[in-house]
Amino acid sequence: MDKRINWLDTAKGIGIILVVLGHISFRPETINVWLCSFHMPLFFLLAGITYNAEKYSDFKVFLNNKAETLVIPYFIFAIISWLWDAAWNVLYLIKDGTELPVNTMVKNAIGIFVQIRTTAYGPGVWFIPCIFVAFILLHFVIKLSLSIPGDSEPPFRRHSTANPL
Repeated sequence: MDKRINWLDTAKGIGIILVVLGHISFRPETINVWLCSFHMPLFFLLAGITYNAEKYSDFKVFLNNKAETLVIPYFIFAIISWLWDAAWNVLYLIKDGTELPVNTMVKNAIGIFVQIRTTAYGPGVWFIPCIFVAFILLHFVIKLSLSIPGDSEPPFRRHSTANPL
């Protein structure tokens, strides 16, 4: 059983609170600038600290795990959200006789896959595909560092979460 690391759990909790505060629109601009300067980098840092490349026997196992935990839930959420939005658009069309915003609906559907910032899916969940790519890069950097001869213990192992600092 994995032993919990209190300072890391506390940092994650603080990070969650800061992200929530970062999405509250009635805060002063100075607080907004301060929060946005580090709350998402903190999440990415903590994800990197807790990542264990040795957990995966090969890249395929790693990729399947990250697809199951990040990519598939992202697409399920995005598609359900898009269908919900489309249903509301149709209801407004029926109720008010307004024109169906086909261009916006298509743009939003494309935004699910390419994260266009001006779509309903770009600003809200950009971090999920981004952290997926970051994990892939981190995996390759760690695997590459393990294959470099000379240093018997790579730097990431010297300060692992199993034996913090």
